[in-house]
Amino acid sequence: EKIQKKLMGKIPINLAYPLIKPFVCRTSMRALNKLAYWGSKTSKDKNILHLYQYYYPHMTSIPDSPKAMKGGLVGFQIIVPDDKACEFIMKLLDLCRKYKLESWFLSVKRHKLDPYLLSFAEDGYSTTIEIPGRFTKWSRFSAFLDNMVSLTVDYKGKMNLAKDALLKPSHIRAIYPKLPE
Repeated sequence: EKIQKKLMGKIPINLAYPLIKPFVCRTSMRALNKLAYWGSKTSKDKNILHLYQYYYPHMTSIPDSPKAMKGGLVGFQIIVPDDKACEFIMKLLDLCRKYKLESWFLSVKRHKLDPYLLSFAEDGYSTTIEIPGRFTKWSRFSAFLDNMVSLTVDYKGKMNLAKDALLKPSHIRAIYPKLPE
């Protein structure tokens, strides 16, 4: 499926993003998320979504969404075992709220263990959070990252290194203790 070149299918991106950039902030994103949630609850439209639209709604309804945010988006994908997943996700969201670093896009996916040597998948659920890149420059970000890694280790989880750009060597050793030096 092609990614739309119009915001919400109507406004050309090259016109929309310069206009909305000043309004892309924590408060407006919370309001938009609530509107989308309640709108979906009350919608009479029962169309079946294409898998791509379901997994990546921000890519299909808000094309090139990182361009709307100064510094783009920074993502983390964390997988934890089945039996701890729900509790972990709630604690992760609490941690994001505590540091005022709520994810602007969040997904939860079910995974099964596979036999590949460098695979991220195991029996469990992964949670992907994406925050604006400018947040990584905030003084509280380092403490947030340290606490997110500690939470991941406490729940016997791991982070997808293929999607990471910010973990420190000490974080990687904590998450992957069997990884050779």
